[in-house]
Amino acid sequence: MSGEAVVRVVRLPAAHRVYELAGPSIYKYHELLRIVAGGMGRQALLIPFPFALWRAIGYAAEFLPSPPLALNQVDLMERDNVAASDAADLRLCR
Repeated sequence: MSGEAVVRVVRLPAAHRVYELAGPSIYKYHELLRIVAGGMGRQALLIPFPFALWRAIGYAAEFLPSPPLALNQVDLMERDNVAASDAADLRLCR
């Protein structure tokens, strides 16, 4: 469905240029990690980590040539990321 949505959006007039493509379900981060691990045939080992420690790791990692984690990723993990209730949706693309 997302590929079809992109084609429909590209064909629309320029009035609506920002779309939030999201499904009907809202997941917590740990739930997503378990779903991804399960899809890989693995069990997720999740250990609680304080954000202050994530920030320190993210800061230090940014000095590496290919950082595995960046500070902006820590910022994103700390916030809820759900589609806005007033966001344009695919019904406008029909």
